[in-house]
Amino acid sequence: MCSSCATTAKRQEAALKTMGASRMYGDAIRFGVMATGRPPPNGVRFGESVIDVSLNSQRKLKDTDLRALADLSSLQKLELDHTNITDHSTVFLKNCPNLRVLGLQQVKITDASLPHIAKLTQLRELDLWGSLVTSNGLRSLVTLRHIEKLWLHDTSIGDDAVPILASFKSLKVVGLGDAKVSPGGKRELRRLRPDITIYPDDFKPSQTSDAILPPTG
Repeated sequence: MCSSCATTAKRQEAALKTMGASRMYGDAIRFGVMATGRPPPNGVRFGESVIDVSLNSQRKLKDTDLRALADLSSLQKLELDHTNITDHSTVFLKNCPNLRVLGLQQVKITDASLPHIAKLTQLRELDLWGSLVTSNGLRSLVTLRHIEKLWLHDTSIGDDAVPILASFKSLKVVGLGDAKVSPGGKRELRRLRPDITIYPDDFKPSQTSDAILPPTG
């Protein structure tokens, strides 16, 4: 391994250890550290392009730990579901401009985080299930021109969000289970955007496509 690659590898290993990563993918190959902290039998291959990191349920994760994302700029998928991070952590997401998928399920972030998330212009999927975001805060995300899936279950998102959701031209699926959008609001969203699938209302048991099924944190 070249000296620069070795340096990158060490920085990536340190970054992931800091954050307590339980799963990592690089170059579409699974090579992560298990939740026990022990590496898999074939070892962890750092120094490659790390594209997928799961930090789900890492309760010891601190806001400042996400500074380590600066050494993981190639990330395309980052899962932070069921962690105790706050709005103070999302500023560090700017270090991952290539993110396509961001999971923040059951993370108590507020509208204050959304302007930081809005800078991730390559996002295709955003999970805000159980967060503290509001309809008004969603306006900050209109710059996400490639967003296809937006999970807003168990939030205070209401009927006033309907025209905002309709303005996301690339949106294909929106999750509104246990949100505050009324049946009338959903009908209006369907009128404005008949191409959007509302989950779980429009879900049919026979549908198994990833385009419909929500993420599980």
